[in-house]
Amino acid sequence: MVLKPEVFLSNIIHKKEITTGIFHIVIESPVLAQKVCPGQFVMIQTHDNTDPLLRRPFSLCGAEKDVVEILFQVRGKGTEAMSKWKSGQVINIMGPLGNGFCIPGKAEEACLVGGGVGIAPLVFLAQHIKNEHVHMAIKVFLGGKTENDVSLLAGFN
Repeated sequence: MVLKPEVFLSNIIHKKEITTGIFHIVIESPVLAQKVCPGQFVMIQTHDNTDPLLRRPFSLCGAEKDVVEILFQVRGKGTEAMSKWKSGQVINIMGPLGNGFCIPGKAEEACLVGGGVGIAPLVFLAQHIKNEHVHMAIKVFLGGKTENDVSLLAGFN
């Protein structure tokens, strides 16, 4: 079944710089939170004007009840603008997009492999497996240039 993505005006609940240049944002978006699954992504309008013009894609690192979570690294104009966002700010999000991860029902073990901010969707996937596939063991392999690059390790607890 293919879901049609929707556009949501959503509130930023919390934003935190977890390490230099890497931010975690919690966004209130109840409908999106109920529709999204691990491995899907959203497109976010990073600025109200036309620079940058295009939305930016972000993997979700979590979703539950009324909120979705993203992790991003400052890399250009769009993410620089996002790094200045404040709690309570309204942002424009399109999603969910993509197909998400396929989890074989009879699998006994999941090996999750990622690096840097690319580990964001794996945090969401690991939480989903813990909640929905309780019989499945999880092994996590993370990489990065420095310890700070694998700063989401705490998300796997």
